[in-house]
Amino acid sequence: MKLSLTSLLIIAFLLPISLFGQTSGQVEGIIYSESQEPLLGINVSLEGTNEGGYTNPEGRFVIKNVPVGSYALVVSGIGYSVERIDIQVNSQETTRITITLNETSQQLEDVVVSSERYIPYSENITSLGLKQNVERLNNPQSVSVVNQEIINDQVIIDFNQAVRNVTGVVPHYPGTTVQLAQKSRGFEVRPSYRNGYPNLINAPRDVANIEEMVVLRGPSGTLYGTSGGDLNSPGGLVNVVTKKPTDAFFGSAGLTVGSWGLLRSTLDVNTPLNEDKSALFRINTAIEGASSYVDLENTSRVFVAPVLTFRLSPSTELTLDGEFLRNRSTDVQWPSISEWNYVPDELPNLSRSFNPAPSDAFNLTEVATMQGTLNHQINNTWRLNLNFGYGRVARESWIAYTEMASDSLADRYTWARDRVNNTFGTQLNLNGEVNTGSVKHSLLFGADYLHRESDFEKRGQFVYVDQVNVYEAIPAIPDSALNESRNWGRITTSADQFTGFYAQDLISLTDRLTVVLGGRLDYFKQGDNRNITAGSTSEGYDQTAFSPRAGIVFQPIKDMVSVYGNYSTGFTNQGGEDVNGERFDPIEFTQMEAGIKGELWNGRLIPSIAIYEIVGTNILVADQANPGYSIQEGEQTSRGYEVELIANPANGWNILTGYSYNEPEYSKSDFNEGNRPNGLPKTSFNLWTSYRLTSGTLSGLGMGVGLNYVGDVYLMDNNEFSLPEYTIWQGSVYYEQPKYRVSLKVDNITDEIYFQGTYGALRPGMPRRVLMGMQFRF
Repeated sequence: MKLSLTSLLIIAFLLPISLFGQTSGQVEGIIYSESQEPLLGINVSLEGTNEGGYTNPEGRFVIKNVPVGSYALVVSGIGYSVERIDIQVNSQETTRITITLNETSQQLEDVVVSSERYIPYSENITSLGLKQNVERLNNPQSVSVVNQEIINDQVIIDFNQAVRNVTGVVPHYPGTTVQLAQKSRGFEVRPSYRNGYPNLINAPRDVANIEEMVVLRGPSGTLYGTSGGDLNSPGGLVNVVTKKPTDAFFGSAGLTVGSWGLLRSTLDVNTPLNEDKSALFRINTAIEGASSYVDLENTSRVFVAPVLTFRLSPSTELTLDGEFLRNRSTDVQWPSISEWNYVPDELPNLSRSFNPAPSDAFNLTEVATMQGTLNHQINNTWRLNLNFGYGRVARESWIAYTEMASDSLADRYTWARDRVNNTFGTQLNLNGEVNTGSVKHSLLFGADYLHRESDFEKRGQFVYVDQVNVYEAIPAIPDSALNESRNWGRITTSADQFTGFYAQDLISLTDRLTVVLGGRLDYFKQGDNRNITAGSTSEGYDQTAFSPRAGIVFQPIKDMVSVYGNYSTGFTNQGGEDVNGERFDPIEFTQMEAGIKGELWNGRLIPSIAIYEIVGTNILVADQANPGYSIQEGEQTSRGYEVELIANPANGWNILTGYSYNEPEYSKSDFNEGNRPNGLPKTSFNLWTSYRLTSGTLSGLGMGVGLNYVGDVYLMDNNEFSLPEYTIWQGSVYYEQPKYRVSLKVDNITDEIYFQGTYGALRPGMPRRVLMGMQFRF
């Protein structure tokens, strides 16, 4: 059955291929008014063709897959003069243009434009996975992007909502604003990179300054190093691309209100700081407060993200990017189900608003990060990129915790944990192009260093409070129990260092055949862990790992279809010794992946299919011959496939959809061999489709509808208890004009009752929620 389904998908993918096939380039640009304000909704078309689009709120447009040749670019908008500009499109090149339109009282009665296509979800797709400028079809890796169009159409105010648009990515930690984690290809992934540089803040993140999110599937150890320490994952890597300053002054102010008292305000202001526009500034802010469908649960947040760009010379640019966030929340979980305590036959029949531990417990997270990026064009073929940064995360956690003791009883505890993490580092990339005869090489050489410190991490005592009947009135947990848990049982300090050197070569053997070869050498050092409370020290350790990578891409139809395969690796550092005193090796992950990608119908149809297998080895299991010791004979496998489609089948109509099938397994284990890891569904499906009127008196009116399906998951690795599958629908209606946008969004339209959980922790998902957003531009 699986084979026949895959065959049908491949046939459906290849069926339209014979209709296409031509060498092409692309055209992109920015359109300003006379006062140098970016213009939204300006129509851009290539005369005599069906190619074109509309500008976004920053005045930007992109026309992809344009056949090589000379064209007249027609630019028009109500209240502005019509411009016709001669341009030349070259093979595999981007033609860039900046246009200023003059205001006029003349209407567009006699102007005939050849395209009314609104910017689709595919416009901003980029290939950032290789730290090199690589076209999507030439990247031998599965990559997905969530861009601004998707974020705006879905009225997204939460990071976890945004990544649900990525095929195969499903929620991990249920209902928490403290940790952002998802599951992909059988493993946990986090948004651990910002603008291609380690973010290293396992903390809440706001979406106010996000331009797009790029998800690389599978291990990326060759370029990004260890899969441990929240840096990377064998399941994939999430890179957040933030908004950057541009040449013109513009701004927007937004307000979102919604269910349970949600009130969120945002501000985005961009301005040049001098006349020659060599210094640019942009700032994004967000303030949010809300209660919840869960009794006594609430969140408050303040976020500020300033960015400065200095054009030091025509070939050198420096950008300083900061983020400052304060997030205070009360994250309530249902009583957990533990294999060591009690496992019921079914979920308790309780209201979604049920709070088993009403108290004054809270989580306070304060984040401050600063990232610098220096780009220098050495000459026509060589480029230098230097990144450096510092991040500080401080957390104060007062925790009320409950655990099922029977079908109706739950034990209640308190716990506390405070910690401060400081991280600083640097990354250097050198890119260049050289030729060896007819073979083209795109080269990357790089090095990075990261230092992370945990200052005085404090862990409290688990304090047993009482046992309650979940079907009766629940008393509040007394403050005395919360305070007692803050009698610190352990205060520790530690430091880690990561050093890596890497190189990669994209070899264009022909204009259709590309080979990727790369490797990375990593040195990891974990410093001594000092337990200040006990007056003891745990000795640190160091490890070295090498991560090779190879890939191949063939385009049977140039610029339209590519077939690829890759072998990629990653690793996770781990400490400890075996019975002979030998240090354990890192856990190693290898992936074999093959797939097909397309950019068909002049870029209106972007399908992709990927099939993969990931194997993790050197995992610790109990040494049966030597009780109390471990050996590295454990293994975890994950295999499956993903099908994704981005389409713009008609003017204003956009589709984003995908299906994922995944079979994760503890293939060699001392306790759970053959089991599926907790929190991982075998199947998931996502769909979002929207339509926007692009002409007439109602031009700018749009609507969208979508769904997310997640299959059943086991709550624990022993596979004794599972949570059922669920489907949640969402929809939105909006009206957008150059100066404003008004949106209405409904989450969980059918008010589906569903549950999310992992590691025994669970809670009901969000009921129906209504959001109304307003954005005003100036």
